[in-house]
Amino acid sequence: KGIDMLLKTANILKNRGVDFEWKLAGGISETMKNTIEKNEKTTFAENNVQLLGLVSPYKLNKLLLNSTIYVHTSYIENSPNAICEAQYIGIPIVSTNVGGISTLCRNGEEANLVPANDPWQMAFAIMSLSKDEQLMKHYSSNSISVSHKRHKFENIAFQLMSCYNNIISIK
Repeated sequence: KGIDMLLKTANILKNRGVDFEWKLAGGISETMKNTIEKNEKTTFAENNVQLLGLVSPYKLNKLLLNSTIYVHTSYIENSPNAICEAQYIGIPIVSTNVGGISTLCRNGEEANLVPANDPWQMAFAIMSLSKDEQLMKHYSSNSISVSHKRHKFENIAFQLMSCYNNIISIK
């Protein structure tokens, strides 16, 4: 799901002298981790990536609230909740532009979107955004606005009821 791109990007950032710490919450098997590290001829630990494994919702919330940028490296995706969660609390986003991600956040408005499997563009987008405090504030403000509207109870209820009404009218 893009974990190899994460390692490639982290390696580029490290080799460019970027001071960063990348924390990855979620499960990754030891076999997958070892295979990726063998293929890339480097390790996650050597590239400032901490593999945290599964974490509690409380810890995940704390991690997000203490993050400067949320980075999403997937090759295939629909509408990832992780991006929605980052947006809701206003974390600037750098993500691959795959699946439905561009329907959640617009390039240049709430996020920097880059092509899948392009760690160089991902690294450049991270470096550029991290150096531009005004752009980070812009993304944060826009993300909060967009996501709070998207997740407003009344909007969700209206969309769900419209869906049910369409199903009923088809019969």
